[in-house]
Amino acid sequence: MGKYSNSNFGDISGKVGNAIGSNWRGIKYMRGLSSKRTKGASPLQLAQYAKFALAAAQLSIIKDVLSLGFNDKKLNKISGYNAAVKAFLSEAIVGDYPNFSVDYPKIRMSKGSLLHADISIVPETTAIDLSWPLELNEFNSFINDKMIFIIYNQTRNAYSLNTAHTRGSAGVSIPFPGRLNDVLHIWSFCVKGDGKTVSSSQYVGMVTVTEPS
Repeated sequence: MGKYSNSNFGDISGKVGNAIGSNWRGIKYMRGLSSKRTKGASPLQLAQYAKFALAAAQLSIIKDVLSLGFNDKKLNKISGYNAAVKAFLSEAIVGDYPNFSVDYPKIRMSKGSLLHADISIVPETTAIDLSWPLELNEFNSFINDKMIFIIYNQTRNAYSLNTAHTRGSAGVSIPFPGRLNDVLHIWSFCVKGDGKTVSSSQYVGMVTVTEPS
């Protein structure tokens, strides 16, 4: 696109041959017409489109959580959500086009320097029962760090969050967010009291909703 002034033809507006004249805030421009696509997308492009669609379907609903989880400016020069999508595209998609699928343990919900809690899950219970050792220090692990639990109901394609506990709790029991036999995936990460420093996320595990005892 080029800028022009004092044209011998006066002001040019609209299409003239293979160019278009326009005016933006008093500045006159000429730009060439964009070429028409004569071929369909290549297999590689179709595969990339499918990957981005899968990333958006999986992550867009928790965009705010991911923006928090990847908000460390020292680690990224892009938005938190875009950093999460980038990690998803490179690590969490398996299979060949058009049969892509999600490798749930490879999804990253956060990345940071805070020490993550080493969470264990109690299997075959009637709730999501989690526990972790209380490992504290004065540098990157504090008793009042907030615990973020992200639960994805794969059966119903729905997320739920639990943010009511701190590292000092050393354990939590979360009611099942789903119906009988629903498959749930669980992640967690910690957030320092300043709301800015986070830990890298941990994939805690997968559970199936069971009947109350």
